[in-house]
Amino acid sequence: MADKWLHAQRDEIRERNRQAREAQMREAQRLADERRARQNAKR
Repeated sequence: MADKWLHAQRDEIRERNRQAREAQMREAQRLADERRARQNAKR
C-alpha cells in the first residue's frame, strides 16, 4: 500500500517538475524572441 502511494507521489512530482521546466523554457524563448525583435527594430 505504501509503495503504491510513494509511486504516485513520485510520478506527481516528476510531472510537476516537467511542467515547470517546460514553462521556464517557454518563458526563456519568449524573452529571446522579444530581445531579437527589439534588435531588429533598432536597425
